[in-house]
Order: sequence, then structure tokens, then C-alpha cells
Amino acid sequence: MPPVGKFLERIQGIVWGDGVRDTSAYFDDHGIVIDALGRDAGKPALLVRGLDARNAPTEVFRVNKDGSVSWVGQPLDVRNYGALGDGAADDRAALLAAEAALGAGGGAVRIPPGTYKLASSTALARTTVLLLDGGATLAPAAGTTLTIRGVVRAGPYPVFAGAGTVVLSTPQLVHPEWWGAKADVQTSTTGASITASTTTLTVSWASFTSDDVGKTVVVCGAGPSGAPLITTISAIIGGTQVTLAAAASTTVSNGKVAWGTDSTTALQACLDTISTAVHRVQVSGRYGATRLRVQPYTVLEGLSQLDFSGFYRFGAGAGGPFLAATASAQGIRFENFIVDCMQVGGTLGGIELGTDSHANALASGGYLRNVKVKNALGWAFDVRANVCILENLWAQHDLALPSGPRPPAGSARSTPSATRSS
Repeated sequence: MPPVGKFLERIQGIVWGDGVRDTSAYFDDHGIVIDALGRDAGKPALLVRGLDARNAPTEVFRVNKDGSVSWVGQPLDVRNYGALGDGAADDRAALLAAEAALGAGGGAVRIPPGTYKLASSTALARTTVLLLDGGATLAPAAGTTLTIRGVVRAGPYPVFAGAGTVVLSTPQLVHPEWWGAKADVQTSTTGASITASTTTLTVSWASFTSDDVGKTVVVCGAGPSGAPLITTISAIIGGTQVTLAAAASTTVSNGKVAWGTDSTTALQACLDTISTAVHRVQVSGRYGATRLRVQPYTVLEGLSQLDFSGFYRFGAGAGGPFLAATASAQGIRFENFIVDCMQVGGTLGGIELGTDSHANALASGGYLRNVKVKNALGWAFDVRANVCILENLWAQHDLALPSGPRPPAGSARSTPSATRSS
């Protein structure tokens, strides 16, 4: 008997699904052919079982009526369950069908590139892992909620879209890019020049491209009375020159500049979504934003190289410090990132945790380590705490301070009952 025949002879535990009306197993010129056709869509046409570590029968793979194959332990492709990913059709039923096919033990559902509209609220089990490829987005419709009780596995690229709400209820590592944030800020303390009443900005070290059109730009000192000029890039003149949407009020030569995407909305969506569990937000680059509010138990972690990850203030927003707690700041942990306030807002500060109201003070578990606040014209760090740890905090300026009365620019203060600092 040829080797392939011996293999076929040794197959154990093949079970034909209910309603099979025609089956055959034979050799052709290329190998083994097994034909199976089932009538019941709820049953496999062909089910192959093996033995698990306890010598108990366990499913290895199944062939469904439509010809699709499901391997146990391998991700199930949501397209095999009817998902279209065209942004128009409702793919909710297909997503839930793929989850149901995992069985009670759960497993992984793969979401290939496409936009998967969810027209009504959807809740996924804690045992379901979502594997989202680059280019794949889940889009809950307005007024609906996508609740993910399991884990999301995806890189730093967009995976959530639509006008609905996303809730992640299991602690995990999350990327702001999942909500569309872009860590694309470019900056330098020197090299920017612009003449008052003109819109042409020259940055000696830049390599501007068409992708920069529409991005926010902050030219320190070029606004009224030497305040920052905050506007957008409207056109590219050349590699080192762009046209701005607004003219400078003050001439700047060899000054500080920063430009990039204003990711305020995406960053805030990320921080609001993770309010139901302790998540680690990976700050993997430089993000532009106006102001951000953090929830209790928020963990923000930057890269080991402090100056290469963090936030640049692109506007005053609603006023107040750039990064502040919405309510009780209990359990907040910030580590390894920078906040550059760019001297925006006159007297606006950097990081505030806790308020004068005891209920909103930083309670047990607060931890700030290796965090740098630059160019704040108010307090760099303003911490009111019951219990917290402050370690290696930097308050710095790389810009000349404007004249006039103001709070101690870039200073730090804490009013704790129990604080350890170093």
C-alpha cells in the first residue's frame, strides 16, 4: 500500500454530520479526496476528531455545508460567516455567528481589512479574542454600543470607526491609534522663521510633503505680543517652506515650531472608552492635542526615551491644564512621557491631579514617574493627593518666558497628606 494509503487507513474518528446524503473517500492523481454534503446548516458535513492531552476526544477541524473549514485553535475568519466589510451592510449577525462557532471555550475571530458596520448594540463574550488586521475597522452605528469583554489584538493603527460607542471591559494594552490618533508631531527648538503680516513659514530642517496640508502648526512667538501662532498648513511651497492659513503677528527668526495632526478627539475617545477597567495606554510617539481628561485608574506609558513620546499642546481647548483628572484621580499612573505646553494659553498649566474638593483629590495608588512638562506658563505639576508617589519629575523651559505677571511658570506643587517624592 502506498504511504498516502497507509495514512488514510490510520485516520480515526471521522464522523459524518447529520443529514449526509452522499459521501465518498478515494484517491485521485494528486492525493486523497473526501466528498461530503450535508443538508443541515447547523451541523458539520465532516467532523474530524483527535485526542487531547487527557486522551479525551476533541474536535480537530470541521467542514461546513458551504465548504468552509474551521480549524480548532485557529482564528475564525468573520467573512466565512457572512460578513462583507463594505461599510454599508450590517455585519453584526456575522460577527456573532463567528463568535458562536468558537464554542463555549472561546477563541479568536479574525477581522480582515474592511469596514464592518454594526447597526445595533453588540456585546462580545469575555472568551472572544478579536484579531484585527491593518485596514480593518469595527464601526458601531450612532446610538449603539459595542461592548468587548474579551481582548483586542491589533497594532498601532485604526480599528474603531463609526459614531457609536466602544467599551473595553477587560484590562489590556491599548493604542490611541485604535481610535484614529496619529503620533506624527515634528518639532524642534530652532529653525523656524516667519515675517510679521506674512503667511510663509520656513523651517530649515523640514521636509514638507503634501501629507502635511491641513495639519496644525504652532510657531512659538509668532502670534500677537509674542504668543504662539496656532494655525494650519494650507499649501506646500517647497521642502522647507509652507503657506499658513493665518498670518504671523510677530516676526520670528530661528524659532521653535511643531506641526502634526490634532488628535484631541481620538485621544479623548481612547481615554473615555477605557474608563471601565484598568488599561495601559501605550504612548508610542508624539501626539498633538488641545486638552485631555483622564479617568481614574488610567495608565499612560511612554517609551524609554522620554523626549520621543508624549503630547504637544496645539491649542487652549476648554482652558485649564493640558492633562487633568475628570473626577477622582485614584490609581492614575503616568510614566515616561513629555508634555510640551508650547506656552499656549497664557497662564495654563501642564498636569493637574486632584482638586480643592476632597472627593476629587488623588487617592491611594497615584504614581508619576519620569514625566517632563515643558513651557507651561502656569504650574507644570499641580498635585493634591491623599497618597501618591512622585519620582523624577521635570519642569523645564526651552523658550524665553514672556514678561508680565503670572503664576510661577513651570513650577511644581503638591498638597498631600502622604506623598513620597524623589
